[in-house]
Amino acid sequence: MEFAAFLNHLRTEYVIQFEGTYEQQKTQYEELHPEIAFEVSGTAFKHLYVVDFLAKRAGKTGAIDVVPNEKAYAGGVSFSYAGMSVGFGRVSWDAMAFDLKPVPAQVDGFETWFDKWMDLDGQGYVEGTHYSEIIHSATLTKGHVEVDFGTAPIGALTSLLRLFSEDGVREVEVSTSRTQSVPGSVIRRDGL
Repeated sequence: MEFAAFLNHLRTEYVIQFEGTYEQQKTQYEELHPEIAFEVSGTAFKHLYVVDFLAKRAGKTGAIDVVPNEKAYAGGVSFSYAGMSVGFGRVSWDAMAFDLKPVPAQVDGFETWFDKWMDLDGQGYVEGTHYSEIIHSATLTKGHVEVDFGTAPIGALTSLLRLFSEDGVREVEVSTSRTQSVPGSVIRRDGL
């Protein structure tokens, strides 16, 4: 499988499940809004996190996150990209962790990359869909980056890889950043 086809598979399968969840959940709530950004505490870059859906029913509001089923996962492949070896373990589009070697002093341009793909101004909204082609979160620590690519296009991932390469990274190992979630589930928060 070629690199572009691999990334397209990951993104397409996630977006199909994101759209399917929207269609399923919209009948259960008075209001259902996709991709709403919140300021949060913790390690999220700029303390920003986009929930998959914000729902309202009987005066209660809460977040809904999609955990894609097995069709959204792929891996066990390696590619050469931008002068780097990029190996993918079993991953899904919405939960990737990047380990970088050698560890760069910093990832120059990361903030600009993040601002573009988080798109708080709503420039990426796709007419006729329920999504905005944005990332949902990122964390950045020395030698390690985690990204929920949400509904962002493949260019969000490839442009991030180019940043790594420009900062001297030669090997990238990509694994899942998801912990203890049941694939194919919907996680509801705040008592919905």
